Formats: sequence, C-alpha cells, structure tokens
Amino acid sequence: QEKIILSTNESLIPGRTYRLLAEIYPLTRDPILDIYPNRYSAVAYQLGKAQEFPNLKVSAIIGRLRYELLSSLEAKLGEDADWAKALLFGESGLKQEYITQLTGAGIIHLIVVSGMHIWFIYLIMVSLLRMFFKREIAEFLFLPLILLYAALNNWSPSVTRSIIMISVGILARWLQSPVSGAQTLALSLFIITLLSPLQLFNIGLQLSFVSVLVIFYGLPNFRLFSRDKILSNPFYKVLNDLQDGILLSALISIAITPFTLYYFGTASLNGIIGNTLGIPLSGILLPLSFLVLITPQSWYLTKIFVIVYRAVNILWIRWMQFCYNLPFSLSANYLSLFQAIALAVIILWGFFLIRGKFKFALQAVIPMSLLVTGFMLIPTWQKPEASVYIFNCGVSDCTLIRFANGETMLIDTGGTKKKGFAENILTKSDYSEESWLSKNLLPWLGKKGITKIDYLVLTHLHSDHCGGLITLLNHKKIKHIFVSDESTKQELWNYASKQKYFGTAQIHTVTDTCSFFLGKAKLKFLHPDKSYHPLNENNSSLVCRLDTKKERLLFTGDIEAEAENYLVDNYAQELKADFLKIPHHGSRNSSSSEFLQAVNPQEVWITASSRNIYHFPHPETIKRLQKQQTKILITGNGTIRKMIDSRSN
Repeated sequence: QEKIILSTNESLIPGRTYRLLAEIYPLTRDPILDIYPNRYSAVAYQLGKAQEFPNLKVSAIIGRLRYELLSSLEAKLGEDADWAKALLFGESGLKQEYITQLTGAGIIHLIVVSGMHIWFIYLIMVSLLRMFFKREIAEFLFLPLILLYAALNNWSPSVTRSIIMISVGILARWLQSPVSGAQTLALSLFIITLLSPLQLFNIGLQLSFVSVLVIFYGLPNFRLFSRDKILSNPFYKVLNDLQDGILLSALISIAITPFTLYYFGTASLNGIIGNTLGIPLSGILLPLSFLVLITPQSWYLTKIFVIVYRAVNILWIRWMQFCYNLPFSLSANYLSLFQAIALAVIILWGFFLIRGKFKFALQAVIPMSLLVTGFMLIPTWQKPEASVYIFNCGVSDCTLIRFANGETMLIDTGGTKKKGFAENILTKSDYSEESWLSKNLLPWLGKKGITKIDYLVLTHLHSDHCGGLITLLNHKKIKHIFVSDESTKQELWNYASKQKYFGTAQIHTVTDTCSFFLGKAKLKFLHPDKSYHPLNENNSSLVCRLDTKKERLLFTGDIEAEAENYLVDNYAQELKADFLKIPHHGSRNSSSSEFLQAVNPQEVWITASSRNIYHFPHPETIKRLQKQQTKILITGNGTIRKMIDSRSN
C-alpha cells in the first residue's frame, strides 16, 4: 500500500475513518538529488467537507487507541508531553532545535523508539510477569503484549526487527536449542529479508545490526580489576560494568561512523560521554512516561509521577545541551561510497587489534592497505563528465557546472525555509543551517566526491538565490567568488565578511562587462555594466554567459523587462546562446519577446516548483516561449542535467 499526505482544511481526528473528495498531486522523486526513496507517494488536498463513517477494522481500532493514548499524555504533561510521546510511541513532534541537539550529542537513539527500548521493555515486562508465572509462561504472555505495542508504533521497522530477534531467542530457549549471538543475528536477518527484501537497504537495519555485532563481538578482553574482585565486591562490579558500557558506546560510535558519514554527513563521539548519563536518564524517563500514561489524571500518585518526570526531563535536556556543545562531532561532512568503504576497512582492522587478533591483523596489513588505497583512488580514475545541473530547489536558483578537468562552478545557492523572495533580502536572523543547500546539495556533493567549489557566482543576494551561502562557506572551500558591486553593499555580505566566512577565497567584484577563463572555458559577465543603474535589486542581478567549444549558456538571475531591454539595446549580439536559464522563475515581468528573440535559445530552463504560491512559470511566459518553438524544461519536474563540452574554442 502506498502512503500519501493529507492536507486538510478542517480538524480530523487521527485513527478515525473519513470519506472526502481530494485533489491528488503525485510526489515525484528527483532522479538526481533524491538519495533516499520518498516515504509518501502523493499529497491529497481536501475539497469540500469530510464525512466520518464507522470502521471496525483492527487497524482503525489501533489507530484510535494510539490517538487516545497520545491525547492522555498531552492532557497530563502539557508541553513536556513531546518527550514521552517520542519515547513511548515514536511520535516525531520534538522541536527541530532538540532534534539537532540530540543528533550532535550522539544520543538521539535514546529518545526514539528503537531496538534498545524493546529490549528494555522485554526485561521489565518479563521480570514483572515472572513474579506470578514461570519464565516460559511469562515470555508467552509477553509476545502478544509486545505485538500490540508494535502496532501502536505503526509497526516501526526498528521495533519489528527487535521483536523478531527477541522471538528467535525465546523460541530457541523453548526448543532447548541454544544459539549463539551470530546465529540469532543471521536468522533474524533472514526472516526480515524474507518478509521485506528492501529492508536490506534500510539505514536503520544496517546501523542496528552493526551495533549488535559490536555488542556481541566488539568488547575487548580488558578489565580494570581482577575477576575475583569483580565477583566478590559489588562496587568493583559496578565500576567494571561502567567501563564496559563506556567502551561499548565508544566502539559502536566508531563502528557506525562510515554509515553516518555516508548517509547523513555526521559523526559524533559526543555520545561516548552522552551515553554515560543519558542511558540512565532515558531508562528513568521511559518507565515514568509509562506510569504517567496508565494512571488516571485525578490520582494524587499521577501528580507525583508528573513532578518527577518533569524534574528528570529538565536534567535530560541540560545533559543533552551539554553534550551537544562538546567538540567531538562532525556535521555536513559526507563521504562518497568508496571513501566510506575504505574507512570501514580501516575500522574493521582496528577491531581485530583490540580483540587481540594481533597475528591476523599483522597478516592483513598489506591486503587491507591495498584495498583501502584502491577504494581511495577509484574516484581519481573516474574523470567527471562535463555537465550542467539546474537543481530542483523550489522557487529558488542553484546551478552547478562540472568541467572535464574536475573544476566546478556554482551559480547561486538556493533558498531558505523563510517564505517569500524578491524584496525580502536576508537578515541576520535568517543566517541558519536550515537551508535547501544544507538538506539537499551538501549530501549530493559529498556522494559525488566534490570537496570544493572552484568558482562561485552570486547573481544577487535575495533569499531565494543566496539562502545557502553561509552554509556553503562553512562546509566547502571556495577558491573564487564573483559578485556585483551592488551586492557587496548588502547586510549579508558585510556580515559574512566581518565573520571571516570567505576565508581565503579570492573575491572578484564585477563593476563592468568582463571575461574570465575557467580552465578552457570562458565566463563573460554582460550585466550590469558601469552605465546601468537599476531601480530594484532584481535588475542588478549578474548576467553571465559560459562559452564552451560547442555551446553558449546564458544565466540571468532575476532580471526583469527593464534590464532585458537594456541588454537588447546594448549587447544584442552577446546574448546569443544555445541554452538560457529563464529570468525570475518564469515571471510574466521577465522573458520579453524581444529578449527571447535576441537570445534565440534551443532550450530554456525554468527554476520553479511544480506547485507554488506565485504560480510560476506564468502562462504569458510559457506562451512567448512556445511561440518561438523553444524546448522548455522546468526544475519542478526534477533536476535538469545537460552534458556539455567544456573545452574552449
């Protein structure tokens, strides 16, 4: 079954069943930028009024029960309920600020419903049931209860995986056929693959199984105290368990690093410290959340549970923020697939050492070194194809040109979450990491092994063109920046300059028409020249033409008819191009007939999402393009890629 997002114009209650008329828009997967498959296949926009009708299906009953339980937590805990809802039901209602801090602190796995929670619940429930029943009966009663819990969590893959692993262990014990950790892991993986083969490619499964492997086989044979001391003195046993916990936390953090750097561009050793207090705190919060959930709100005992929960929650938040500020983490540092494999090989060799397999580690030095070297060199053997990418980044602009010699040029940096553009120039409050570039382009660049941008062109500093500038400067080395003299007067530019974001980048301020040779290609700036004085920021956009051996590509920022007319009057011959990035997202105020005739492109590119509040591209613009019989491509249908010949004439 495919899942869709329902956008409603009235309050509908989750878990109930409604009949309504809706307009459905498919969510297309960008063939270039989208690394992971979409969770949802479409968005349905409600039309008219919804009608509720009874539904006695088990799934509907479970949905209603989940809603009632979540509502109960909200009624008892208010704003603090988000943590309990995340712990008990995997509800993703936490503030983005908290999610960022949990990730940076390396303890996000403690607050979402994960495999660790299921093992913890297993220990608590079976221990309680064993007070009244034998172990076999306790485990038998546990299974339907945990299946109900999994249903309340919408059969989350992490929950389902853990239940399968626990069930395998229980079944083996019932059959009196003891199995090793490796056998349990292998059998669980087989069952999961049998039920859902695509789970093999699920990052959650990969991280989960790597972590379990480390728990089973990664702990070194090292103790601070002798075995006799540990067995005879509870204090030494506690210290030994603490040592093992810290070591396991460190080893798991190291083992999953190739995966997190490849998929998310993050790695955190902060969790080594974070887990020391984070695990006990989450271990207290989880049962407290459960007690608050099951006790009636009117009970005095419930009020005590709520007070204790809030006190522990404050400690948890402060500990999270402390760990987040520790310096042992990386963000937006993506590895290519080959780099991730090379790092995994190095880490695997390190595990042989700490497990005392010195002879094998010594024998493996040469073959593993050759393997690592090979994986690191593979990207250098593959010469990049000269291409231009006009990215699907909503109603904003970002274009990447890769040259055959490996150099790269980026024109604009996409937008921000902030709505609006045009006269809305970014202010200091908008300088955040929450940009399209940080969420989409940085991972893609990492996968492509692009570690630097040789040439950055900033057409102008409106938020839909430079929303990712600060993020880009923070995470990528920039060699050359081209900017207009108008842009250097803007607040964003002054802020970035004062904060030394530009680093060692060479700044080229364009004050008149000029040309630069980029390897064997030529970049010519046509606008604004020294005689042009714009009335608005859009018309001061840099207009540049990239010349290769066989093509001319014209990039126009957000210029409107006024600037277009000036270019036609003064640089008509220079405007001729094979490919044109349409000005201002296809606005009716741009792309005049005279300008289009002067450029006479074979193909045009319009940067606009398929559904936007400005209704770009406007029908008047499309009609003018169709009149010229020009091929029209729109980024809302997916990132546009065009192969080019980046050699010079």
